[in-house]
Amino acid sequence: MNYIVLNSIDELMVNVDKAKKEFKKYMFIAGGTDVMVSMKSRRALFSAIDYIIDVANVKEMKGIKEMGDKVWIGAATTVEELRASPVIKRWFSAIHEASERFATWQIRNVATIGGNICTSSPASSLAPALLVYDAEVEIASPQDKKYVPLKDFFVGPKKNILQSDEVVTGVVIKKRDKIKGAYEELGKREGNIIPIVNCAVALDLYSENDKTVIKEAKIALGSVSPTPVRTPTAENFLKEKKATFEVIEEGSKKILSDINPITDFRASKEYRQNIAVVLVKRALSKLVEVE
Repeated sequence: MNYIVLNSIDELMVNVDKAKKEFKKYMFIAGGTDVMVSMKSRRALFSAIDYIIDVANVKEMKGIKEMGDKVWIGAATTVEELRASPVIKRWFSAIHEASERFATWQIRNVATIGGNICTSSPASSLAPALLVYDAEVEIASPQDKKYVPLKDFFVGPKKNILQSDEVVTGVVIKKRDKIKGAYEELGKREGNIIPIVNCAVALDLYSENDKTVIKEAKIALGSVSPTPVRTPTAENFLKEKKATFEVIEEGSKKILSDINPITDFRASKEYRQNIAVVLVKRALSKLVEVE
């Protein structure tokens, strides 16, 4: 197995093109917080890899940039950089909160947003927060560059739409000035956990006759379906409703129509269903003063 460290997107595309033409098997690595664990537990799978291509230092894949009405986040940007960014905190509070809850300080300084997305775990800490802001994934190959909505990127547990010669180079999110966001998760302990359930909520609110009205709601959850998911049933129910206790209560329960959790060693299906409702209600209540 050969290990290649790259410094530019041009080097990356040249090496990908070369490996493909030579019929070599390769994989990308950035922080490696998930890959290194998998290499130990799945040795047979990784023994067939000819090249590990390290993209952590590719300069065109790092940083957080405001681009007019959008924000671009490089795939090699660490979770700690997300957490510390005033731009992310200003425009995308749910992503900021998810970053704060992400693992430990040591892991946040290594783990990347691109790695978290490409691992495509149903329990991704960042995916629900990105989904409620309608994030797009920037994907590059030696042939072209394209943008795909994150909701269309995941296709199954640890599976996504990436082709063999494609790499995620960034994430693009549109700014929306009036959106308020929140993130919640539950694990077996605080800190370095895989969430039993996690959720993010983004609300567009306005006032009418001194009452708070939910103009638009976006809700996403992890660890409750084969992929991180949005919940259109709950979102449609909350749309243009007054933010009362009863509406929040009923809207939280509506998510059950859009999730399909499993029972595993961390929690039962029924427990996940109950906790999902509780976490969504908690996140919604953080953003509105219910009456």
